[in-house]
This record gives sequence, C-alpha cells and structure tokens, in this order.
Amino acid sequence: MKVFSDVEKTPYDIVPLGELLCNLTDGTHHTPSYTEDGVKFISVTNVTENQIDFINTKYISREEHLKLIKRCNPQPGNILLTKIGSIGRAAVVPGDLPEFSLFVSVALLQLTDRVIPEYLCAYLNTYFARKQFERHLKGIGVPDLHLKNIEQTLVILPTDITFQRRVADAYTESFKKYQSTLKYADGL
Repeated sequence: MKVFSDVEKTPYDIVPLGELLCNLTDGTHHTPSYTEDGVKFISVTNVTENQIDFINTKYISREEHLKLIKRCNPQPGNILLTKIGSIGRAAVVPGDLPEFSLFVSVALLQLTDRVIPEYLCAYLNTYFARKQFERHLKGIGVPDLHLKNIEQTLVILPTDITFQRRVADAYTESFKKYQSTLKYADGL
C-alpha cells in the first residue's frame, strides 16, 4: 500500500506504539449497573477525535468505580483510544477531568516520557494510524481492535520533544479551524 511505503521515507524514527507506553489496558469487560447519578462512565460514544464528552455519559456507583479503577485508572495526560465499533478515535485526558471509569470499548494508553500526549494523540488520529488499525480489525458485525494490535501500531517519532510540541500545536490549531468551519456550515 502506497501510504505505508511513503512513511518509510521519513527522516524520523519509526517505533511500535508499545515502546512508547508504560501501560496499555482497556475498561471493564462487563456491563456495570447504571445509576441515575454517581461517577461518569465513558464508552466509545463519548470519545471523538481530540475530545471526550463528559456531559452525555452514563453513571455508575462510587463503589463500582473504586473496583474498576484498580485495573484501569485514567489520569490527566493519558490517551483514550476507541477500539470497538468506531475505531481509532483518540483524545488526551484533560487536566481538569471529572472522576470516570471506562468500558471495554475504550483503551487507556499511559505514556513514557519519549512522547508528549498531544503529539501521540494527533498521530493516532491520522490516516496512517487508522489504516494500520483497519488492517488488524477482528469481528464481522462490530469491529474490534485488540490491545496487542494497538501495541504493534507503527509511530513516526521525532526524538526532539520541542519538535513534537510544534507538530502537536499546529495540529491543534488546524483542528480548531476545522471545527469552526463545520460549526459555521451547520449554521447555514
């Protein structure tokens, strides 16, 4: 595929995503008992490209949340990546996050210091990353991306953190303009 051969021409390192992670997990594999209020429960429907919807969520009890975070405890700077249904949408967990737990449809990526979250998030939202995800999908009706395949995703990695920050900032600015244009078009 041309997109993959083009990437090989990059002057930057190409590393498997697993080398940039200190932990990779996903949310609970059982459907919890939902409550009217409590702790927010995030699933694939709450994660879009660069954004996590903390408003339109389901809720679980605090007791259930405390059990779930023993295995999967999202923290600011981690990345959420959709892995069941809508595949490959990434967002950075913000610093001002409310407490929340995750469903199995969302992977939690905890990063090493080799990569900044905003750069990796931008990269995971690219065509190249999504094409890699598509190659590894399992399932007929509902596509499923397994954690081991997420780890194998190749990442173009500039070693200069300052350069990573510049790329991330440029991506964020472009994404804001894109969102603004969509909002304007919707208003028409």
